[in-house]
Amino acid sequence: MKSSTVQIRHEERIISRFCALRVSRYMLCILLFPLYFIHYPAALYPLAALLVLPPFLNLILETSRPQDNEAAQKQSSMPKIIEQYHFSFTGYRSERFCFILGLVLLAVWQWIQPDEYWYDLPLGKVPLILLVFYYVSQTLLSFCYRYSIKKTLHE
Repeated sequence: MKSSTVQIRHEERIISRFCALRVSRYMLCILLFPLYFIHYPAALYPLAALLVLPPFLNLILETSRPQDNEAAQKQSSMPKIIEQYHFSFTGYRSERFCFILGLVLLAVWQWIQPDEYWYDLPLGKVPLILLVFYYVSQTLLSFCYRYSIKKTLHE
């Protein structure tokens, strides 16, 4: 009984983290899009990386290691939840990598800001604000998705 409970909690955590990573990435892309046109041509690099890299990495991982998704699907104790949230192990790995890459790109963008932006408070801190927003939104969404999964399981 304990091992199945531990496995269910582990799957809840991974699926909720996967959904939170995906949604927070979409929200960050929506915030970066107008910044590219308005003030920051440097916003193109994180935006392009966050839009192009996850599907590309997922495709590479699925073609090189298709057994990972099949094994995760067979060993799962919640196949309906996995199907409902479109979870795949390779998708989770690519989203996790792109989350870290997005944090690094936002930190680099903040680091290479021109000195004149530092004195203009809202413009100089936009990458830092986006970095904090990206991390906090992923954390909060993870808890929300975990609650939603638990609620779905108890119904």
